[in-house]
Amino acid sequence: MDARQFVEDYLPSRFAELGGNQPPITSRASGVFRVVGSGEWSLRLEAGRLEIEKGMRDDCALQLSLHADDLEPLVKRLLDAASESLGSLAASSLTALNWDEETVGLVKNIPGSALVLVHDDGADRQLLITPGHGLADFAAAACRIECRMSDLLEAQAKRESAMQLFMDGKILLHGDAQIALALGGVLAG
Repeated sequence: MDARQFVEDYLPSRFAELGGNQPPITSRASGVFRVVGSGEWSLRLEAGRLEIEKGMRDDCALQLSLHADDLEPLVKRLLDAASESLGSLAASSLTALNWDEETVGLVKNIPGSALVLVHDDGADRQLLITPGHGLADFAAAACRIECRMSDLLEAQAKRESAMQLFMDGKILLHGDAQIALALGGVLAG
């Protein structure tokens, strides 16, 4: 599946499937999903439906960037794992896409990006989280969060808390931990 198919076809249908009967929320800001070398798309909720358009909207609060090689192994795998705990992905997506004006302002002003480095059977998968319209630069992330794919899947399925994984040394933080805490706080709701 190429990036365009994934974002424009798979994501909306998967969101609707996992979202069930969610309230008709409309976003106050958009998020950008970028696949390096393939394109970028703005995502927002419109009356409870996931709306997608090419490019970055002016109201972008947060960008998620990854390389094409990491798209299916990382993102699709996490979405598929969400089926085990039906609704958890939709609930967290609604939280992120339904921030109030104050939270949108706080997110846009986080002073740096975080690189999530996921060790996956010999491959290192990367997801860059960049606030607002900041420059999405994998090499210049102010914070790096490292974990194994198995631990990320455990946290995503809510079988293990991210804090417990951190305390057990299974999630490692490098660089500005305040950025990880700020982004983690707003993404967790």
